[in-house]
Amino acid sequence: MNIRLDNMIRINRSELPDGVMGILRKRLIFKNPLYYRNKRYGRPNYNIRPTIECIWEDKENGVVAIARGFLYPLIRILHANRLQFELTDSTRKLPQADFDFQGAPYSYQYEAWSELPESRFGILVGPMGSGKKVLALGLIASRGVPSLVVVTTKRAMYQWKDMARRFLGLGQDNIGLIGDGHRELGKRFTIGITLTSYKVLDELKAQTGFLIIDDCTKVNLKVFLRFSKFDCPYQLGLARARNRGDGLTGLMYAYLGERTAEIWPEDGWASWQGLGEKRPLLKIKMTDFAWDNADDWAGMVSALCRDEDRTRLVVADILQAIADPSARALVISGRISHLEELLGRIKRSYRDGEIITGEVGDSRREQIARKFERGKLQLILTTFKSLPTIEIKRINRLFVLSPFKCEDHLIGIIGKLLQSANRGSQPVIYDYVDRPKVLQTSLRKRVKLYCSMGAVKVA
Repeated sequence: MNIRLDNMIRINRSELPDGVMGILRKRLIFKNPLYYRNKRYGRPNYNIRPTIECIWEDKENGVVAIARGFLYPLIRILHANRLQFELTDSTRKLPQADFDFQGAPYSYQYEAWSELPESRFGILVGPMGSGKKVLALGLIASRGVPSLVVVTTKRAMYQWKDMARRFLGLGQDNIGLIGDGHRELGKRFTIGITLTSYKVLDELKAQTGFLIIDDCTKVNLKVFLRFSKFDCPYQLGLARARNRGDGLTGLMYAYLGERTAEIWPEDGWASWQGLGEKRPLLKIKMTDFAWDNADDWAGMVSALCRDEDRTRLVVADILQAIADPSARALVISGRISHLEELLGRIKRSYRDGEIITGEVGDSRREQIARKFERGKLQLILTTFKSLPTIEIKRINRLFVLSPFKCEDHLIGIIGKLLQSANRGSQPVIYDYVDRPKVLQTSLRKRVKLYCSMGAVKVA
């Protein structure tokens, strides 16, 4: 069997046993969340398919094409089925580009630093502020090929530019910008904003040996589709969490590669960021909520969100917190109905807030974020599912009101709390202990997470 690698993985269909083809289809065809969300809310699904494929069969030419981030899982599947193969590397070959990396990893980054070069395709995961960009710049230097970083905002573009000058010693003439009025092609290091980059995609493809997608858990699906045309030998995604919030985590890995390395500070965030007295305070509030049937998890969480005494306690805590004009509070729950009830009570107490869910459009989100950062809005409420899509800064009060399954997204939000501490604000985390043992077990896991990131428990 011959596997050809360019912008995709290509295999002759006649060389793939039907059983293996079935395995690949199962792994590489994903439900389209947009289709099912529209169906749930009674919206039309014009030209929206129920599935999204990362495997395609050209029956006329007898070739199967696969998103190339799936290369290493494909190899394992072939080995598991005792299939031998040869890999033909047809990726783009470009002249060497010299970079001088002027940084060094911290001790907690060593493991990720050593693992990254082992895979040509992959994703580096680490919370905000953990040093993903620095390690990526180091990897650019070791790869030694012209590189492109794809971002979604001009702010991120200029951040990368500053870091490239600092850690790679690049001058203005060696850094190309695509976006915010710039269209500078032919540089050894280029940073492109997605929408502007689409207009010069062919030119960028011709000059790119290493593609980096920044914040890949949050980028639009179109980013993966458009940049899948690139046939560069290396690609890397940078992510704050292991999973996407839209249900397309598997698709992200198929396009970019597996989770290659992770960065987790070993001695707590506060110590290595030098927060000192500004470490987050953790306040645990006792409630009287009880539930007899521990096996009915969904029923228990719903009852918890409806509990009158608990709700009154939470509302009082929120109102007390945002009485401080400098407070910027984020409230997280597992139920939209819970958020709506809380906000209704808060508004009846003459305070305001905004709920952000998957139904809130991008322009409205940006408007809310600007109000929040300027202090015109002190309270945002959201669900755990919507956390990965939240792009707000200056959070210094965090309320966690119900148990959750995926801690990655919570880690990212706590990272934003720590940034508030670096600006001089004292961050506070509020959580709640209820009577059911299963909820107390869930709380202990959260407390362990909070403390691992530098939080200090207070009465």
